[in-house]
Amino acid sequence: MRSGRWMSAAVLGALLLAAVPGLIGLAPTHRDPERAAISSLGRAGALPSTQRPASTPAEVAITPPPAGLSGALAPAGARAGSFTTARGTGTGVFALVIGVNDYPGTRSDLRSAVADADTIDAALRGFGIPASHRVVLRDGQARRAEVVSAIRSLVATAGPDSTLVFAYAGHVRKLDRDTEAMVAADGGLITDAELASLLAPSPARNMWLLLATCYAGGFTEALGPGRILTGAADANSLAYENSAINGSYLIHYLVQEGWIEGRAGRSVQEAYGYAAERMRAQGAKGRPYEADYVGAPLVLGSGDPSSATASGASQDAPPPSSPPNESPSNPPPSSPTTTAPPKQSCTLGIVCRKT
Repeated sequence: MRSGRWMSAAVLGALLLAAVPGLIGLAPTHRDPERAAISSLGRAGALPSTQRPASTPAEVAITPPPAGLSGALAPAGARAGSFTTARGTGTGVFALVIGVNDYPGTRSDLRSAVADADTIDAALRGFGIPASHRVVLRDGQARRAEVVSAIRSLVATAGPDSTLVFAYAGHVRKLDRDTEAMVAADGGLITDAELASLLAPSPARNMWLLLATCYAGGFTEALGPGRILTGAADANSLAYENSAINGSYLIHYLVQEGWIEGRAGRSVQEAYGYAAERMRAQGAKGRPYEADYVGAPLVLGSGDPSSATASGASQDAPPPSSPPNESPSNPPPSSPTTTAPPKQSCTLGIVCRKT
């Protein structure tokens, strides 16, 4: 009898254990606060403003767009300014600055290229470069035909004692191992060889190419005596932009911090050295690149770039009393060259010097 009771009890216990998971599933649940907050995102995916976490840096590679971009083009907008100096007589600094966020369609749009262009233009203004010596093309103003025309105008304006600045923020596509191409606002391409050909006739003493792009180090075809190429990445690497700083890493550290905030020296080389070190110290993705064939500090003007702001609040300064870069330390004017640049020796940074 007793053994029968124990057997009955054991069977009953087994039946109860089997039913426990179902009973637990029927019981009311108590969500912990953290999970409750996450579930409250709902379909819109947004917390009430009082519950939103602090924003995190949005670091994004400036990934090249696919071939054959399609979609609506950015409107051309107001006509950009133009260089007013007589052909071949310009002295001082002349700058063409291009920033493209809005590409055909929406999938390849950038967020910080136009802001980069505005930051560069602000620093140039602070250096004392007058408005008549600066042309800025933004978005729809920077279609392929307009960019090519503006480069030709920049080159035609320069005299032998001038310095030219060509700055570009936007997409670059790598076409093959040795060919890179800037992507204009209409999807048109300007290859490294074409850019070199457009710049080759310039008699300018010095030229600075500033490329806030992927594969920037691949544009060495445009180099020659008296020229510097500063890029956001080497010929085989991507560049990055970050919405938290509203710019690419290169322009933020070199131009915004280095010049506008007055944290670096006034020469191109000093600002680049500061930017390279800051990017390394901050753990920013990507490594900048510079190839220098000037051989002396290149300073863009007699003004103070820290007097300018990227918002454009400060007014254009009058032209400097004397053209920059005429100190005895600078090399004499060089004739245009279409030959390959001198061999380079590169060190960590990446900094390349002629040898």
